[in-house]
Amino acid sequence: MFSGIEIFAKPFAHNHNNSMTYFSLNTDDFPEWVKQLLLVLWAGFYSLIVAAVAIQFIFRYLCLLGAEVTKHSNWFQNILWVSYPILPGTVYAVLLYVLSMPDEYSDAYVKDAIFNNYDLVLDNLPRFIMATYTADGSVRWKNLSYLGSAGGIVFVHYAIIIICGIKMHFKMKQGLQMFSVANQKLQKQFFKALIFQSLGPTIFIFLPAIPVLLGPLIPLNGVEVSYQSGWLFSVIGAYPPFDSISFMIIVVEYMKVIKSRYFKVFTGKSVSSVNTVSDQSRQKGNRMYANC
Repeated sequence: MFSGIEIFAKPFAHNHNNSMTYFSLNTDDFPEWVKQLLLVLWAGFYSLIVAAVAIQFIFRYLCLLGAEVTKHSNWFQNILWVSYPILPGTVYAVLLYVLSMPDEYSDAYVKDAIFNNYDLVLDNLPRFIMATYTADGSVRWKNLSYLGSAGGIVFVHYAIIIICGIKMHFKMKQGLQMFSVANQKLQKQFFKALIFQSLGPTIFIFLPAIPVLLGPLIPLNGVEVSYQSGWLFSVIGAYPPFDSISFMIIVVEYMKVIKSRYFKVFTGKSVSSVNTVSDQSRQKGNRMYANC
């Protein structure tokens, strides 16, 4: 759904001094309110994914501890686990719509920057604008509240991921001594996959948010800054395949299954059946050598 909404929303962003313009590059004949709704939904789904990754790490940590809540959860608890990310996603989207609607000052502030960088007339764009200060230096509290709240939602969940990842690291080192040698090898692979799955959100979800959300908050002291930050949104879309592929590559057991099925599709034989045939041929050759 996140990727599908992106196709129609075509979200992009531009940071200009102490402002961030979040707008749609969709040129289809949709009403402006529909394009704005798509922008809001895309932003909400971004926050939902952030929260979902954090919940995943919390659940893994509780599983590692052998917590009762993961062993004996009922249907209601399962619904809570799955539905929680909807809450921060909804809050993120609602705050964007309520606190970042363009007004006369914000439009005038970024109008020239949008035209100079994209040859686009701002009035024709579905947009949300976060301009944190007025011309006399006073704070625009609505826009500042949104940036603070959005940044808080993102970075709180990132902190959860980091804390759970660190705690799992130490717990797994202690717990490895209780496993057999074979199981230790498997658990080490899971831990290595965990490291990569911690790097994934960092690189693809949180780092792109820093220049976009925090840029308007940094005091510039008269320095002119203007950059296209919307290209970072494409980095976010690379997270889901990275998360899955890294896990499948690192954990050997998954690679065995993938190789066997891949091999079977193209040859009609699985790796296990090929191994069986080769073993039989080798045994037959050994018998012939013994007879000779």
